[in-house]
Amino acid sequence: MTSNEVITGFAGELIVYLDKDNEDKKMIDDMKEMWTDIQQERRKQHKHIQTAIEELIGLKEEELQKNPGAGEQDAGEHVVEEQKLKQQIQVTKSTKEEAEHECQAKKSTLEQLQQQRQQLKAERDRIKDETNISLPKARYDVNLYSHITNIRWRYDCQPNEVIGYMCDKNSVRPFSFDRNQVSDFFTVNYLWDLMEEDW
Repeated sequence: MTSNEVITGFAGELIVYLDKDNEDKKMIDDMKEMWTDIQQERRKQHKHIQTAIEELIGLKEEELQKNPGAGEQDAGEHVVEEQKLKQQIQVTKSTKEEAEHECQAKKSTLEQLQQQRQQLKAERDRIKDETNISLPKARYDVNLYSHITNIRWRYDCQPNEVIGYMCDKNSVRPFSFDRNQVSDFFTVNYLWDLMEEDW
């Protein structure tokens, strides 16, 4: 089993394991796509190197067939040709090293993304647990205060508005405040005054 198949299989297992969150799934898909790109780039470079070597061998064989006496060439020509071949080998090696460095950089990026995904998942789980603990208490408190004060709030208003009504057995008294025009102190006192009329 190749490393590409192992990584691809690992990415597939991660996708099945995760709770189908779009963000996690997108991150895994991005990692899988990045790894596939790395493998394709490696294959291209390997194929390019192999093709270059085959072309050089083919050219040498053609030259020997066209000129059987080429084996007895001048020593200077051999040195020049040898240097050309060494240069081509050096260029090919440097291309290979660059590809390996790029592959290593993408691999480290992949590892960083995996760590970031794990941190985000842990943070999401922590927030979910905190919400599960604090939300029922907040609901209870709001219901308790609403029952005691007989104030019913309108939640679909703008953030700078305080809207609702206070009701008792005989009447319903609406209220509406723009927090940009009146202070919070004024609003609180007004609501206390409304409640005192009922008591």
